[in-house]
Amino acid sequence: MASRMRCGALAVLLLIFMCASAPARGQGGARIFLPLLAQRPRSSVGTPIPIADFEGRGSGLSSFSRLARGDTLFFTRSNGELWVTKAFPSSTRQLCSPQVTIAPPCAPASNLTLVGDTVFFASYRSESEVALWRSDGTAEGTTLVRSFGPPVPQATSVVSRLAELRGLLYFFVVGTGDPRGPSAELWRSDGTALGTVRLRSIPLASAGWVARFGDRLYYQVSRGSQSELWVTDGTDAGTQLLLDNRPIYDITWTERRMWFASDGEPGYGLWVSDGTAAGTRRVRSFNDGPNNLIELRGKVFFALYMPVFVAWHDLWVSDGTTAGTVPIFEGEARYLTAHGDTLFFAGDGNLWRSDGTRAGTREVAATPSTIGPPFSGGRYLFFDGAAEGVGSELWVSDGTAAGTRLLHDINPGPGSSHPRDFILVGDIMYFSADDGVHGRELWAVRIVP
Repeated sequence: MASRMRCGALAVLLLIFMCASAPARGQGGARIFLPLLAQRPRSSVGTPIPIADFEGRGSGLSSFSRLARGDTLFFTRSNGELWVTKAFPSSTRQLCSPQVTIAPPCAPASNLTLVGDTVFFASYRSESEVALWRSDGTAEGTTLVRSFGPPVPQATSVVSRLAELRGLLYFFVVGTGDPRGPSAELWRSDGTALGTVRLRSIPLASAGWVARFGDRLYYQVSRGSQSELWVTDGTDAGTQLLLDNRPIYDITWTERRMWFASDGEPGYGLWVSDGTAAGTRRVRSFNDGPNNLIELRGKVFFALYMPVFVAWHDLWVSDGTTAGTVPIFEGEARYLTAHGDTLFFAGDGNLWRSDGTRAGTREVAATPSTIGPPFSGGRYLFFDGAAEGVGSELWVSDGTAAGTRLLHDINPGPGSSHPRDFILVGDIMYFSADDGVHGRELWAVRIVP
């Protein structure tokens, strides 16, 4: 009896090992790894595993966009294919492909945007037609909303700057009706062809960034060397110019205020706005440009950037007044990230933290010696870090020196996996990394809340 029990236990262990180590063959030849993520990690952060290496299918995830919807990750590959996953094999499938025989021919997909439970994206439907698509996460539910005619020469994306406002989708289309040149057309969609309508056409212009602040959308429009700030409440009458001839290159916002940085006379400047022309004002001018604006606890943090020397320096904080705009760290400051109620950043290469005061700005850990942009994932920070004996690999920190450690050496030894593109979906953090064998592919790690 005991012998039979031991044999049974060994068989179970062998089956677990085979499932955990042998990849399954997924749709279109992609090799899908079985889910170690189903096991609860003994510690608060599990061991990263590859979700799929797209063997023999182009360039993997060298260019990677992603979006979370519930417990599902939508992501695009370098060739524009649209995929979804829930971190186990049967859930990792292709939704959109350039090849009609594999999936709907709606690749390359770009500008993934969530409105309710629907994911919208822009795509070239064919060489002569660009379009807006929608998806519910299934191939059958990935359908065309509306097409917009042929691509425009020298336009990077005909359908772009997708954003949600009050349950509807807003986006820009490059208009070609003006013989003098392309125009920036603002459109609105409820997800149907009939409900996709044009709101406003801005002649001889192109659309830049879009930001949602309160119950309005703010966007930058460029006309040659001129730059304008526009606002819309979703109606034609409520779409209007807010700020003229003010090149804005960085922006952040809270429920009450919007902060942005601009370039122009008299030099670089930090601005604050309540969303109206009368409530928009310059806080302070700078010789170098405020960048990487992060709002935290009613204040805005930023670093200065010298474009001539391609160099970052000094961490500043502002309460919206000139007197309250002060430096709190001298040195190279970059990769500002809000984590809880604390700011983290790379200070002279190392991980630092700040509470918004000079006394409360201090180094977290001297190792790793250099770090990439930190990502706030649940209770932890994740980042690309380099240390002696290993290349640039995945590190994790709880904000203390003792809690800062190498999580996994994905490309063993001196090689570098350069993890990036982090996104948290439920209790699973996805990212892209290069293990030195399969190229840049999708990885995941489970985080216990």
